[in-house]
Amino acid sequence: MLYGRTALLLGLCVAVPPMFYHLPASLTMLPLAAALSTTPRQPIGRINSLDRSKFDKKPDGDFYSRPNLVTHTDDAFINKLSNLYDDLIPDGSVVLDIMSSHVSHLPKSKSLSRVDVHGMNREELEQNSARSTTGGMAFVRNLNTDPSFVGLCDSAEYDVVLCCVGIQYLEEAEMVFADLQRILKPGGSCIVSFTNRFFYEKALSGWVERGMAE
Repeated sequence: MLYGRTALLLGLCVAVPPMFYHLPASLTMLPLAAALSTTPRQPIGRINSLDRSKFDKKPDGDFYSRPNLVTHTDDAFINKLSNLYDDLIPDGSVVLDIMSSHVSHLPKSKSLSRVDVHGMNREELEQNSARSTTGGMAFVRNLNTDPSFVGLCDSAEYDVVLCCVGIQYLEEAEMVFADLQRILKPGGSCIVSFTNRFFYEKALSGWVERGMAE
């Protein structure tokens, strides 16, 4: 039985399919549900057709060691994303924004119980106003070396998980999204958004080959 739902924002086109997504590079998003286990959830499979190599093979921590207080999308995309959040995120929700930075693009009119943020640079996360105004936590973890939230997030803790323009950097996205099943509450949602704008040095080659073309 499917307990969770997932929403996808791709470029300027919004789609809300009920179960699965086939994203660029044949990456499949798994249906999301809550679980009671405190161990990482395992994916049901792995996409072998995706080229997971990267141009920059140095440790991710080196690349993200300095804060990068920029956005990777244009205003039109950000407005559509904020409107999507406004439509899909209920007031009073507990939210986790993974692979986040200094901004989460959440509408200011939305009243949320707590917004936790995860990323690679603590200074960026500490400047995130959605986190600070709700008393949320800032988690730093490299999901390419530890693709789970065990030790950071409890099972069935969140109503909504956000992943904005970050999925193209995940080397084992199947494992990360499988563990999101664990930390989402029953009926919770995951909203994934991406464009063709990203740090090409750290994106998977399978994404770069498809995403650099306008």
